[in-house]
Amino acid sequence: MKLELVPGRILKTCFIALAPMAVSAQINFTNPEGVPMNFLTKNKTYEDVKANGSPYLNDEFRYGRVYAYDSLKLKGEMRYNAYKSEIEVAEDDDSYFSLLKRPYISVEIADERFEMMPYTDENELSRVAYFNPKNKGEAVLLFKPEIKLRKGRVPNTSYDRYVPPTYIDISSYYLKMGDEPARKIRLKKKDLVQALKSKKDSVLVYIKESDLKLSKEQDVIKLLNYYNTL
Repeated sequence: MKLELVPGRILKTCFIALAPMAVSAQINFTNPEGVPMNFLTKNKTYEDVKANGSPYLNDEFRYGRVYAYDSLKLKGEMRYNAYKSEIEVAEDDDSYFSLLKRPYISVEIADERFEMMPYTDENELSRVAYFNPKNKGEAVLLFKPEIKLRKGRVPNTSYDRYVPPTYIDISSYYLKMGDEPARKIRLKKKDLVQALKSKKDSVLVYIKESDLKLSKEQDVIKLLNYYNTL
C-alpha cells in the first residue's frame, strides 16, 4: 500500500546493524604420557545471527493511521516493535521508518490504538511508554505490549552448545485512575478491588451478580465501565 501523508512531515530515525560475533577457544589437556598440550578449536563466526521469536506482537504490517493532536496526519502500513517500543511505518516494500515518540502523537493499527502515557514503574520512577487503552473513563485498563531479548550463549569451545538470543513476551496490564500516572496491576480480584476501594461495596456486589472472572480482560473492562458510572 502506498504511504499517504495527510499533510505534514514526520522525521525518520536511522537503524544500526548489529556486528557479527565470532568465537575461538583454547583447550588445555594432557596426553597419555602426561605431557601438557593444547590446541585451538576451529573458529566459528556467528554472522547475521537471528534471535528466536520476534520483536513484534504482529510481524505483518497492517493498515494504520497516525494522529497529531487528534488530527489525522498519515495513513499507511504500520506495525509495533514491542522490543524497541517503536511504531514502524512502511515506506515501500523494502524500507520503513520509526515515528518520533511524542505525547501528542497517537496511532491506530488495525483495531489497536497506541498512545504515549506516563506511568510509575516498580521502582517508583516516572516513565512514559506506549499503551493500548482498553476503555474510557475515570478508571482505564491499559495493555503495555512489551518484549525483551534474553541473551544467548556463545560457546567457549567446540564442545559447548550455541544458544541463540530469544525474544520473550513480557506484556502486562496497567490501571490509570484519573489524571494519575498508570500503575501495573495483575488481573486478579484482590488487586482490582484494592485499586477500586473507594467504591468497594458496589464493586463487590457487581462482581458477584455479574459472575465476573477477573483474570479475563473483557470482564475487567466490564467492571471498570461499571465503576466509571458510579
